[in-house]
Amino acid sequence: MSKEKRETISKSRKNLDTIADFLDGIEKSIQIEVHMKDLEPQFRAVMTALKDTFEDLNVLFDESVELKKREEQKLSDLQDQLNSVTLSLQTLEEENRKLTKKKRAKVSKSK
Repeated sequence: MSKEKRETISKSRKNLDTIADFLDGIEKSIQIEVHMKDLEPQFRAVMTALKDTFEDLNVLFDESVELKKREEQKLSDLQDQLNSVTLSLQTLEEENRKLTKKKRAKVSKSK
């Protein structure tokens, strides 16, 4: 995994840890009856952090999906090539049998 991807995952984990801590703080604030309007700036910050984290993780997910698609396409291409070679081999074997049969027939007639 690239350094950039590791850093993105680490940043996302830290953001989520911070958000979890913040939500714990909100829970405690509600218990001591802090008005929700007073928490609006913190909610906005959490929502922004969640959005950023989602976008970062979504980029990593999209990259992994694309990589998997490319690997599956490569495998499919190889399977197609294998099938083509197998068909060619069968055709050559059949032609070889026919030629061998003709050769044996000629040899038998000339004796």
